Amino acid sequence: TEPCAIGAFSAALAHRNARRSVAAIDERRRVASKLAASIEEASPVSAPQPVGGPDQASFLRLPVIAGRGMAARLAAEGPRLGIQSGYPEALHRLPAAQPAILPGHDDLPGSVELSTSVFTLPTHRWIGTREVEALEQLLRTG
Repeated sequence: TEPCAIGAFSAALAHRNARRSVAAIDERRRVASKLAASIEEASPVSAPQPVGGPDQASFLRLPVIAGRGMAARLAAEGPRLGIQSGYPEALHRLPAAQPAILPGHDDLPGSVELSTSVFTLPTHRWIGTREVEALEQLLRTG
């Protein structure tokens, strides 16, 4: 389909949503920065650095990598604090991936480790101060 002009109403709606999107990104960066700052050197959690740095990331969610004991805590606290597992299953075990797995190469421990250690934390504008504080405490103490 060839591009075509949009009406005044559609243009106004797009303009308004673009402004809101920019404001939402700023809020997500603020929350992500606060949570990432609570991860201490000795913490059993690490936060990968986004490509281009945190000032360029939109942080739909904040990814973290958890050590074994911490992964269980994040999974247990997930429903209460909006923490989500990054992968429900090791990628090589998903039926859609099976055609891409070469015979004799189906033991992929890195894939299994990622499926159990990657989590994402909420950064949306509706996350409350109490939830942020609870997440910070969890990240600090493990």
